[in-house]
Amino acid sequence: MKLKKIACHQIVFEDHSIQSMAVVELEDGFVTRCYPLEGEQPQTEWLSGTIKLQRDNQGLMKAFYNGKELK
Repeated sequence: MKLKKIACHQIVFEDHSIQSMAVVELEDGFVTRCYPLEGEQPQTEWLSGTIKLQRDNQGLMKAFYNGKELK
């Protein structure tokens, strides 16, 4: 199991709602959790800009940054 935490300026959800200054947690390439960024987070990568969330053909949530899937 590969767990990754990525913070960014904003997350755009499927319904086009936006969460500013947030963290996306990925487990084996799938989004498991999103939450507001509250202070510095250990072992968290920072990406400037926007992460977009989108479901794949099987209904699993994935994250994309600059058009590329985050894994």
